[in-house]
This record gives sequence, C-alpha cells and structure tokens, in this order.
Amino acid sequence: WVKALGEQAVFVQPATGMGAEDYPHLVDGTSIASVYWVVGGTPQDVLDKAEAGGPRAPGHHSPVFEIEPELSVRGSVEGTVVALLEVLGKK
Repeated sequence: WVKALGEQAVFVQPATGMGAEDYPHLVDGTSIASVYWVVGGTPQDVLDKAEAGGPRAPGHHSPVFEIEPELSVRGSVEGTVVALLEVLGKK
C-alpha cells in the first residue's frame, strides 16, 4: 500500500484489540489468507487538538463521532483496489 498510496497515507500500527469482534471467526481454521485494515476519516483539526492535549478524538461508536466522508470513501476504495490488484495480479 505504501508504494501505491504514499507514505503519508499508510502507517502500520500493531493490533491492540480485536478489530471487529466477529472478524477472526470468518477465517479461523481455514486456509483463507486475510488482512484487516482500518481507514481513518477523522478531520485533521480534531486529531491536532487531541494531540495538543485537547479532548480525545471520538471513536466510531461515539455519538459525537466526526468523519470526512469524501476522503474516507476515496481512501477506502483506493486501498481496496490496491489490495485486489496485488492478490489478483495486474492484467
């Protein structure tokens, strides 16, 4: 993904939780290769304020969750296309 999307768009963060509660059950005990990725969408100003000691950026299940829809959808689609091209091969 870094090669296709750029270093500014991709970072690796070791898992600190389960991601999605049911995700492991979809591939556990199978020979199906899988990957779980998260696409951010929190507005940059919200992240900047949190980093500067302000309120923590709200998560997906928060009633005050904020997202930049266009950037989030574009990033999701681009990331999915890159992954599919890698798995299926460019033809």
